[in-house]
Amino acid sequence: MAKAKKDEEMIVKESPKRQAPAGDKDLSIDQLREKYRQVVGRETESRHAAYLKWKIRQAEKGDVSQGSRTEPDIAYGDKRTP
Repeated sequence: MAKAKKDEEMIVKESPKRQAPAGDKDLSIDQLREKYRQVVGRETESRHAAYLKWKIRQAEKGDVSQGSRTEPDIAYGDKRTP
C-alpha cells in the first residue's frame, strides 16, 4: 500500500503544469480579440479573456474550424461552426 501511495506522489510531482503561453498573458481584451480574428479567421463578440485564450490555443492546435461560417449557418441562426 505504501509503495502505491509513493508512486502516486511521484506522478503528481512529475506532471507538467498547464500554463498560458507567455505572449497571451499580458494581452488586453482588444488584443486577444484581434489575435482570435487572425488565428480563427472570423470576428468574435466575446470579451472573456480566459475563453479567448483557450479558443486561440484550440485553433492553433487545429481543434477549431477556421474561416468564416457558411451562408446556411448564418441564415438559419446555427451557432455551430462547420
